Amino acid sequence: MTIGELITYFMIYFFEAAVLWKYCTVLFAHGNHSKNFILIEVFYMVMYVVSLKSNLGINVCLFIIVNFICNRFLYHNRWYIALYHSLITTIAMSIGEFFVLCITMYSFPFYLHGTPLYSLIPNVIFSKTLYFLILNGIMHFEKNRIDRRTYFDKIFLLIMITPVLSVFIVVLLIAAILSLRPELKLMLVIWVCGALILLLNLIFIGIYNYVLKKMDDITNLELLLQKEKTYAKYYKMLLSQEEDKNILIHDMKKHLQAIALFNEKGEREKISSYIRQLDSSTALNSRVRVSDNDILSAIVNRCREDCIQKGIAMHTDIRCNSIDFMQENDLTSLFGNLLDNAFASASIQEDSFIELNIYGISKKEDFQERLAEARQSAVNDAVAYLQGNLSECAEVLMEIVRDKEAQPQIRINAVNSVFAGVKGLSKDNREVLAGMAVKIIDSI
Repeated sequence: MTIGELITYFMIYFFEAAVLWKYCTVLFAHGNHSKNFILIEVFYMVMYVVSLKSNLGINVCLFIIVNFICNRFLYHNRWYIALYHSLITTIAMSIGEFFVLCITMYSFPFYLHGTPLYSLIPNVIFSKTLYFLILNGIMHFEKNRIDRRTYFDKIFLLIMITPVLSVFIVVLLIAAILSLRPELKLMLVIWVCGALILLLNLIFIGIYNYVLKKMDDITNLELLLQKEKTYAKYYKMLLSQEEDKNILIHDMKKHLQAIALFNEKGEREKISSYIRQLDSSTALNSRVRVSDNDILSAIVNRCREDCIQKGIAMHTDIRCNSIDFMQENDLTSLFGNLLDNAFASASIQEDSFIELNIYGISKKEDFQERLAEARQSAVNDAVAYLQGNLSECAEVLMEIVRDKEAQPQIRINAVNSVFAGVKGLSKDNREVLAGMAVKIIDSI
């Protein structure tokens, strides 16, 4: 391969990397654009070096893998979203190469009979231009349609069959054209097949986005139903609390008479007990508005009502303006599921309680430094305590292991968390812990 061909191929991969960066930036707009551009160029340069001694099939597979890695890890897409876009870019690339090859083989035959470099440059200019135009059209079609929060469904595996087969068929057609040099009539048939594949994949893109939209609509509907259910319980609790307060106010005269009677008899202990009983009344202590956010108050009070029925203590400390950055659907999904899981776990434990603390963290540099120092100090104190109380740690570990009601994963996580903090032990102590770890894992 001549120097001119090496430079040409280098420019090809550089241009393809720039097109992929533009495609991902428009659709996802995530992270540092300059950093992502450099990393994509590095990946493509590695692919360029590998492709110099590889065949067509290996190059196509490598192209899919590199695009998948860039979509998955640089732009933090879910794996099936990254796979979808890597296949789409591969189809656009192969279709561009296919159509240009079909046209130049018979319309400009001198390209194929000249020097390799003269044959390469016109094909590169036309094919990469077509590749950019196809991806640019897809970018405009899918812009603002991407929803990376959509959960995985088995239907995605069925949908992915279309682009995978399309890439395979187009690669076979290109290989057949290069090796067989078919006649003009057969070439027209192959060209029509390529056009149908392109049309099929455009339909596939439309179906894919339609499925995403429907799944997103279903998710939003479920969140809306959960939100309305929470609001209904919230207002029901407000009504119940208001009725309790009205009853308490109506009976206040009787309460005062009872306290006066105890006072006349000099029974101060009964007075104190009676006042404590009134103070602990749900009509006085029921906190309905626990946050400056109505939705969060409704979610917390729904869980609080369930906890009262089960005899579970619940404590909350929610600071003002601590969740202003969250959307309503995210708020409902996160805290609704969080408190439901906490209530389910607390229901099966004795003397359990639920504590919810939400507060904001200042972004000032001096506060962050103090916070980091406090965290490091807490970690150091915990490690020092564990190092000085090896026997106590062993007893705690064995209690966790013997607790058959605890889930196996919880027991394993507890063991791992304790072992992870004990790093500065002596060699003898490490041997003791290693032997203990084997017994613990065997018993689980």
